[in-house]
Amino acid sequence: MAKHYGRYKILTSLIPNGDLAHDAAIIPEIIEKAMPIHKQNIAEMNRLYDYFFNQTDILSKDKTSRPEINNKISKPICYIACVRKNTYCFGKPFQFISAQAEQSKQEQVKQLNDALAADNYAGHLTECTLNSSWSALGYKYIERPTNEEIEEGMFFKTVTDIDPRQAFCVYSNTIDKEKVLGVIFYDTEELEGEGQNAIYKTYTIFNVFTKWHKWVFKYDGQLYVPQPFNIIIAGMPTQLLGFPYDVDLSTSDRLVVAERNIPLLEYQRNPQRINDFELAIDLINASNMIISCAIDKIQQNVDYVLKLRDIYVGEWDDEGKNPVYDTILKYLQANLLPIESNEGATTQPDATIMDVPLDITQVKDLLGFIKQEIYEALFIPTRGQGVGQDTGKAVERRNGFTELEDFAGITVNCVKATERDFLRLVLQIAKEIPDCPFKDLKAKDVIIKDVRNNIEDMQEQTQAFATLIGAGVNRQTAYEITKLVADAIDTTKLDEAYAIAQAKKEADKKEVVNVTEDKNVIETA
Repeated sequence: MAKHYGRYKILTSLIPNGDLAHDAAIIPEIIEKAMPIHKQNIAEMNRLYDYFFNQTDILSKDKTSRPEINNKISKPICYIACVRKNTYCFGKPFQFISAQAEQSKQEQVKQLNDALAADNYAGHLTECTLNSSWSALGYKYIERPTNEEIEEGMFFKTVTDIDPRQAFCVYSNTIDKEKVLGVIFYDTEELEGEGQNAIYKTYTIFNVFTKWHKWVFKYDGQLYVPQPFNIIIAGMPTQLLGFPYDVDLSTSDRLVVAERNIPLLEYQRNPQRINDFELAIDLINASNMIISCAIDKIQQNVDYVLKLRDIYVGEWDDEGKNPVYDTILKYLQANLLPIESNEGATTQPDATIMDVPLDITQVKDLLGFIKQEIYEALFIPTRGQGVGQDTGKAVERRNGFTELEDFAGITVNCVKATERDFLRLVLQIAKEIPDCPFKDLKAKDVIIKDVRNNIEDMQEQTQAFATLIGAGVNRQTAYEITKLVADAIDTTKLDEAYAIAQAKKEADKKEVVNVTEDKNVIETA
């Protein structure tokens, strides 16, 4: 059976609709069918997590010859690859800029960026994308802050310290694959019984999120029991199985629950849900094996093999035992090699240390070849100088930066798609908070701009910009085409303001010159 790469996407034909009785009945069934698929993902994630830190495959290396010399050495290539690629793609967080020229919209986007900074947006983005780097999936949970936190200027809260093995999303088994459920679960122990009969029992707590409610189910291995929430509506305590994100109390006859995007976001590394190194594991194993075996050989050289030619080591008795030889073997740990020559008297008995030659040049060449294959498979650029006199973009292409940029294009676009969902959710929560300064902002008013740490040739960009301006292209379009700046709209406005200020300075200078000339003419007259 061929090996499966990537994490499985969990699909369902059971769709929650916001009705408490309906959802309470089908959510346990959805989880029951989803968990076997997620457990397959967990098993693969566990293997990749261990490999991410320890590259555990080399630990199974075994030697039948001289087993006491069995080095198991690994270079942290997986960690290096994940950190380097994640830093390249997300070392500089996305920028949220205004898509509208209106001053009010731009001010609201500024307030949004202030709120993102207060919520440590850059740190949360790094954490969930680094999780997706080793597991292929990262998770971000967003919730409304408390009233006290709102008074302090917080308008949403983000959590990214979520183990991908303890979270999953479920999607509808339809063409659009709409997300219908988000789940975060963990095990807990509760003391049950009294006195000497009291025992700890393990439960699994499932936090489940639909478009309308947050649910908590306690699972004992057989039944999913919904845990009630206490909520106060119109001053009256009410108990609900599902906790509504937002309640519309404008109607007196019934409880109207507002619909909201599911607050658990799933960040997939790429459409195939493959992590940053799993396709190159065989190559990494080969590299680790060669390094370990090379060290084995060096150690065997530094150690020794003792050869005894025509040297008497004692007699073997009738039972096949030789105490002298056995003692030598014991202390030399099987490094003794007795040889009987056929040359007779022409060769004198001797004892020598046998050298095991090691062609380190060939080993280095092989390692260099495998290293290059690993770097190509992992899209890792090299900064070493190659042969030739090429410079600039040619060096970037030769050293692998073009391939890394291709990787970044896929990964960043996948994350940007989820960031758009994050933006919608943040604005939905903001709309529920009367004092939020960006509550009237819509997702279409905001552009999410990626600012990667890619190797850009500033000279080429500025020359291209100047060419476009010379051809009559407006400044904003020229900025967007050349990607010279992140925020083309804001930079264009700064340029216009600078041009106006410079024009005013020139006008003031001319006025001073004219006044001086007029004064000189009058004095001369």
